[in-house]
Amino acid sequence: MKRSPVALFAVLGGLALACCQWLVFVYAPEEQVMGLAQKIFYIHLPLAWWGLISFGVSCAASIAYLKSGKAKYDLLSASSVEIGMLFCTLTLVTDSILGR
Repeated sequence: MKRSPVALFAVLGGLALACCQWLVFVYAPEEQVMGLAQKIFYIHLPLAWWGLISFGVSCAASIAYLKSGKAKYDLLSASSVEIGMLFCTLTLVTDSILGR
């Protein structure tokens, strides 16, 4: 049975993400003024950036769909918006936690 390289990269990416989260919460030192609450920046900012990138991909895919009329660009745009909305919602949630 032939294994997909995408599945391998997904597993490696998941392991790298778990390792990075361990580094954030165990290895990285606490900031003197904010203390433990500062570590939410390691989650909050990447969520915001990936939300922005997702909407950029959606914009580019929408332009490609309008030029070519191919359905794959429409599907890419729709899925990018869904992921972007998820990331933006999580950004707002972590911002509320950070503000508290």
